[in-house]
Amino acid sequence: MDSWITILGSLSSNLGTRGLLHPLATKASILRLLGGSILSWVTLVRLLRWRRYHAIHKKYAAKWDNGRGKITPEEAQEIAQVSSLYDMPTLLNYALAFALFKTYSIPTISKILAATKELKSNETVSKRYADTEILIGTWFTCPISGFRDPEVAKKNVGPNAKPAEDPRAMIALARVNWLHSRYRITNDDYLYTLSLFILEPAVWAGRYGWRKTSPMEDHANFIFWSEIGRRMNITNIPETIDELKQWCAAYEERCMVPADSNLEVAQATIDELMSAAPEAFGIKSLGNRAIIAMLEDNVREAMMLPKQPWYIGSTIKNAMRTVAFIQRWFMLPRINPRLPVDIGPPKLFDGSCPRLRPNKFAARPWYREQRAGAGYYWDRLLVASGWHDEMPGPHLKSSGYRIEELGPVKYENKLMDGLIPLLEKIYTHALNVVNTAWQHSTIPGLVLGGVLGWVVLVRALRWRRYYAIHKTYGPKWDNGRGTISPGEAQKIMAVSTQYDMPLLLNYSLAFALFKTYAIPSISQLLSSTKQLSSPAMVSRRYADALTNTLYEQTELLIATWVGCPITGFQDLELAAKNTGPNAKPAEDPRANIAIARTNWLHSKYKISNDDYLYTLCLFILEPARWAEKYGWRQLSPLEKEAFYIFWYEVAGRMGIKDVPESLAELEAWSNAYEDRCMLPADSNKQVALHTIDELLSAVPTTFGLKTFAQKGVIAVLDDNVRDAMMQPKQPKYMATLMNSSMAMVAFVQRWFMLPRSNNNFRYPVDVRLPIKDGKVGPRMVPNKFAARPWYRPEHSGVFKIWDRMLVKIGWHQELPGPHLRSSGYRLEEMGPLQFENSGREEIMRMAAELQGCPIASIWAEEANQQA
Repeated sequence: MDSWITILGSLSSNLGTRGLLHPLATKASILRLLGGSILSWVTLVRLLRWRRYHAIHKKYAAKWDNGRGKITPEEAQEIAQVSSLYDMPTLLNYALAFALFKTYSIPTISKILAATKELKSNETVSKRYADTEILIGTWFTCPISGFRDPEVAKKNVGPNAKPAEDPRAMIALARVNWLHSRYRITNDDYLYTLSLFILEPAVWAGRYGWRKTSPMEDHANFIFWSEIGRRMNITNIPETIDELKQWCAAYEERCMVPADSNLEVAQATIDELMSAAPEAFGIKSLGNRAIIAMLEDNVREAMMLPKQPWYIGSTIKNAMRTVAFIQRWFMLPRINPRLPVDIGPPKLFDGSCPRLRPNKFAARPWYREQRAGAGYYWDRLLVASGWHDEMPGPHLKSSGYRIEELGPVKYENKLMDGLIPLLEKIYTHALNVVNTAWQHSTIPGLVLGGVLGWVVLVRALRWRRYYAIHKTYGPKWDNGRGTISPGEAQKIMAVSTQYDMPLLLNYSLAFALFKTYAIPSISQLLSSTKQLSSPAMVSRRYADALTNTLYEQTELLIATWVGCPITGFQDLELAAKNTGPNAKPAEDPRANIAIARTNWLHSKYKISNDDYLYTLCLFILEPARWAEKYGWRQLSPLEKEAFYIFWYEVAGRMGIKDVPESLAELEAWSNAYEDRCMLPADSNKQVALHTIDELLSAVPTTFGLKTFAQKGVIAVLDDNVRDAMMQPKQPKYMATLMNSSMAMVAFVQRWFMLPRSNNNFRYPVDVRLPIKDGKVGPRMVPNKFAARPWYRPEHSGVFKIWDRMLVKIGWHQELPGPHLRSSGYRLEEMGPLQFENSGREEIMRMAAELQGCPIASIWAEEANQQA
């Protein structure tokens, strides 16, 4: 598990940094994202797709020892099933079908088939095709020893031997031997068919597969089918694959000659294979040509079929190679085997002996169940679409098949002498064994195991950053006995605010600011600024400000404080040493520029220290409350302390006084302030309603959606806040619905969603330095936008179409443009429009004082140029 955690973690870290449709996504960033995503996916596919291959080779390579050792037929069957049931089941199934088809180029074989009259009608051809696929599939899928555990099979000998737990492979072999005994078939014809079953899968895998079969797999295929040959009484089987290849080539050269019977049988089989293909647009004709084009020249000539244009064969081969390329590099491996017959317990239809059903059906659906209700209409749809030629019914043996009845209809009820009593006994025992196994595995077990495995993986990955940050700073904090610096506190906060719960904790700050509107001294000040008098003002204020005090504690400003290093440096040790007259400019001054801009704006208004301090309290306390109430996890004591230390430092840089000295004292002060100052006022109501309208501006009024959403926002407010804002109490079900919905989201996140790999996706600002034309540039664009998209760039091409679609569906109210500052924002310009071009030089000076080192020239110079 640890290795998988490491692998998946490394893959996650390579998944790029921005969404394709993000407004900042340049051509280069899109290409980087696509390249990183493709590389990560290819790596994951590569790791998973070869697991079974490596596992089976690790298990048997030493025993096989490159041909010097021996593997049993049972072990060979297990090895061969990796490629035939998991890795390339469809391809290798077609390989066996074409191997059988290839035998029709031998006159001695085709004449027997033609003489049976089984290829004279579509009904007999389709039944022969279905029965042959079932019989061969049963040999290969069901254990050749009769037991799933080879060790049990080895010990189960002598007079006290128990009945086989799964006798289907042996019954299928017995049925084929019995049917073949009705015809005069030479040993060479048997051996040639057997040789194709051994050799063709490797040929097809090498030619069309996403991987070749290994020497050990080829040897396993040889061992397994040689054992089948011996049980079918085929003699003179060569001792090695190389000898078999030589014998097969010599036989073809000697016996593969043109004959009318070859053409008759081949054409009847092609017609059956293409029976579901429509005549329209020449599709059936093209299918016929494609099948012929895939045949080797000697086979096609022996079947007296016309040579096809070179481009048909080339197109087919290139198409199959393209599929193989996609499978190899981009498709995850199958979880469940593709079984020709059901490996699970057979269903009982007639009492004691079970009737079975195949897992796939041809155009004429032999043995498909006749269904009622939704299944009946599904079958009708399959017929209407041409997938099936007709509906299932008794004439197509809709009751299912018994292995001992398969074959030509004339032999259906002529069972092998003495077999029925034995079958009754064997089947009854097999049902008991397999049904017991079924209760402990298969679909319910696989689903439960899959869900449990996914939950374990999510649990292991989702808490990694949490554990890592606590391992790094937990001993230093020492449960409150030690200390952590503001820069360290900011790194601890980043785990929850940027990775684990960015959306939730961003909303907690939004609601913290919203909560301040329940204080009349704050709401009166906001109301007097006229910043909430129009939608345009409110939306810019919401973009600039998730309002707390008089002016713009903005979403962007606050997110910049929290996301960008408050020390000015990512490396805390470098920041600690960067002091004195020779201090170097900070590598990232944005946090202190944002604080300086906020201080400059606040200086224009009379705001009491208590109002500042109450807002600060909410920024410290509300994230922990929201995480506990709605999050997939709570904040730890270390994280709560980190929030306190960080915001305590911000308070010092904002000149807020009398900040309580501990988290407990701060919470007590906040509660006392609310009891004293949170009172109803018209200004509270006015500011709250304006803000709710802006928050829900993108919600349509149809079907009462906006009204419902307004009730939802009010329902999540605490009673004292709602009363102070003079908002109506909502029905109890509204709060229950909101809380239940959030709890469900948190549950899914905690147990079923992998953690985010990118800290920019849901965070309001891009915490990386803004780069333009290869250089750091101070004009920036947010990561998210409100209904009126302030600071969203104007786009062209496909992104312009995307912007228009966002407006069309109501996500945005208008297209980006200069009136919405589509060129981006500068931190020192944030706030009311009347102050947009004021105070730049003073703000840069204040920012340099706050961070204790100069502002880099690229930030200050452009500010001075625009001043």
